[in-house]
Amino acid sequence: MGITVSVDSGQTFESGAAQYVAVAKLDANTFIVAYQDADDSNKGKAVVGTRVGTTITVSSGDIATFETNEVAFIDVCVLSSSLIVISYQDTTSSRIEVIAATISGTTLTFGTAVNPGAYNPNSTSVCALDSTNFIVSFTATTAARAYVGSVSGTTITTGAVQTAYGPGSTSTLANSATLNSTDYIFIWSRGGDLYAGVGVVDTALQTIVFKVTTFETTITATSARVASFDGLHFIVFFADATDNYISAGSINDSTHVITVGTDVADTTNISNIAVCTIDSTHFLVSYCDTDDSNKGKVRAGSLSGSTTLAWDAEGAITFDTATITYTGVCNLDGEYFLIGFKHT
Repeated sequence: MGITVSVDSGQTFESGAAQYVAVAKLDANTFIVAYQDADDSNKGKAVVGTRVGTTITVSSGDIATFETNEVAFIDVCVLSSSLIVISYQDTTSSRIEVIAATISGTTLTFGTAVNPGAYNPNSTSVCALDSTNFIVSFTATTAARAYVGSVSGTTITTGAVQTAYGPGSTSTLANSATLNSTDYIFIWSRGGDLYAGVGVVDTALQTIVFKVTTFETTITATSARVASFDGLHFIVFFADATDNYISAGSINDSTHVITVGTDVADTTNISNIAVCTIDSTHFLVSYCDTDDSNKGKVRAGSLSGSTTLAWDAEGAITFDTATITYTGVCNLDGEYFLIGFKHT
């Protein structure tokens, strides 16, 4: 059974040029947005918002700066309704950073950023394993890498950076999603091909064992995002220079080998993509429709069996008729969802 999508008119909370927008659910009525403020020296900022029905409340007075240097490639994950972690590139120092914040109401209190090593990423992603542990995945030059982190208060301790795959061809487009408290899915592009790896984590030792699969070799991806349906199934939403695609993966519970489904192609040229799952069989994507004046759109689909995906008959719904970029989407409670984006 499909789902029907409707959208509200949106709310502006940042008058500056927000870029690298990432959103995540804190609870069914509260969310976090992290972004680069291009009109304030490209600083890293974040804000907590609330919603009642489709009414969103975000106060500019609640915006907090987490990095005064220039930032890029921002991602955010939620460890609990009162604790988040943000990963990003500090472009001033040319290194990857991660920082934690506690939340009280809509007030963010950040700790000190941690740099796990001399790596200058071209993409980063972070996902939570449980209420204290997380994984940061990133690509830098010719390799895909990751490390385990833990949080006490706002103090972060990290394990050693480990290589998931590489060195080799140029790697980029890192993205990740939690499967369960010990496993996560990590995707990236290497030499134009898409790779997927299951990372099995020992949080006590802060180590990761990867099982890597070549996910897609017939197209050259320009963007890619992943979301998990449950502990063994996930969706990858990706695009090349002209078309976009959805594909599902199924994971063997004992061997962690990935079985890849058949791509479902769409000839719409899109960019600035995001994906989230609504439940164990339904998903949403958001994107900029390059073929339709760069409007913001959202579209729903479903999973049947282990690896068969289909778009819902309703098609794409426009959420903003202006030019949009840097979309992020998250499920709030199975009925409501949130899209964060730059409106131009």
